[in-house]
Amino acid sequence: MILLRSEDIKNALKECKPNRIAVAYVGNDWNEYIEPSIIDEIIISPTIGSNPYAIEEMANKLSWEKIYFLDNLHAKFYIGESVAILGSSNLSKNGIDVNGLQEASVEIYDKELIKELNTYFNELKEKAKEGYSVGGKKKKVSELKTKWNQAVRQSFIKRSFASQNVDLSEYEPLHHDDFYIVWYKPGNYEYTGDVKHIKHLIDEDMHFADKDEVKTGKWILVWRLTNSNTPHKNEKPCWIYIDEIFDNAVETNADEEYLYKKLAIFRADRPEKPPVPFELNKEVIDSFRHTLMQEKFKSFIGDTKPFYVRDTFPVFKKFISEMKQYYNRIRA
Repeated sequence: MILLRSEDIKNALKECKPNRIAVAYVGNDWNEYIEPSIIDEIIISPTIGSNPYAIEEMANKLSWEKIYFLDNLHAKFYIGESVAILGSSNLSKNGIDVNGLQEASVEIYDKELIKELNTYFNELKEKAKEGYSVGGKKKKVSELKTKWNQAVRQSFIKRSFASQNVDLSEYEPLHHDDFYIVWYKPGNYEYTGDVKHIKHLIDEDMHFADKDEVKTGKWILVWRLTNSNTPHKNEKPCWIYIDEIFDNAVETNADEEYLYKKLAIFRADRPEKPPVPFELNKEVIDSFRHTLMQEKFKSFIGDTKPFYVRDTFPVFKKFISEMKQYYNRIRA
């Protein structure tokens, strides 16, 4: 065995050429330190220490089937054909780069020890397989993105660690509530007392039905609905991020029945914005409007009372798929 200090780990890892990896966390620079094409299997912990955008990129390069999730994983080891590395380094810049954290590992050449590590890897993999299906892994990463969005918004995590400027053609929905697609119509409303005292901090807001199940940390793709239930031609859809949600936050006249008193707000006093799911260029907007008008997606249109965003969930992934198809077609 050879002791590896922080300055030794990066080069040792390149020489190791690991094809089986078990680490607690992965960072957005994971593929700078290992060769994705030779990885057969990797086990990670899908918790806040792991970058969800890195996990998503890893799945795109390796496939979801090669990635295993184990929530309470804390071990860090890398197994190659004839050498293994065992120590404290996660698969991230902090864990491996010479300018990262102070780490220590050992380089192992003993065949029996490497065999034991492989056996332990198999044990961890079996535990991981019990916890997550492919669909479960995608849902977990979607949830982790929401937590990361909140951490970016609070400046706990740097915005640069998240994905940048995603084109619709590259976007793949992980779960049916990755974001919300919601229409609106202009109106004159007043905030209740619960919200009036922070009115000066509200940058944008969106109303939801009282019993709708919406969460903070999510993006809303907002579009204006006309009186004839069609997308407005002059007002473009836009993204609104949900910082906070207030129940019964909208006042109306006593003789007016208003069904959308739950208020989601985007605050003006927080400096960082998390990345939007994808950019809204002209072709994306045209594709969005085109897809909305199909009969199969009428759950996205406000022709029922009240409108619940949860009613869009069953066809959310199909909607994105057809929107992408049209987008790729008009760009070809």
